[in-house]
Amino acid sequence: MKKLLKQLLSRTFLMVLAILAQVAVLILMILEFSSYFVGFYAVCTLGSLVAVLWIVNSERNPAYKLAFFCCSAPTNRTEKSGAASRFPGRTTAAI
Repeated sequence: MKKLLKQLLSRTFLMVLAILAQVAVLILMILEFSSYFVGFYAVCTLGSLVAVLWIVNSERNPAYKLAFFCCSAPTNRTEKSGAASRFPGRTTAAI
C-alpha cells in the first residue's frame, strides 16, 4: 500500500497527470469554441491589419518595419501553393 501511495505521489505521475489535464482542457476548448472560429478569425485579421498599418506609418527604422510586416501581415491561407497559383493562365511546363 505504501509503495502504491508513493508512486501516486511521485513527480513523474503528477507531471503526467498535469499534462493529461492540459490535453483534456485543450480538446474541450477546441470543441467548445469551434463554432466561434469565423468571428475570431475576422477579429484577428482586423487586428493584424491595424497593427501593420500602425507600424508602416510609424517613424521607425525600415528594417524593423519589414520584420514586423512579414510576421504579422494577414495572408490568404486558402490559396493553392505552387507555380500554377502564382501565374494564372500558365501551366507549370511554361514556367
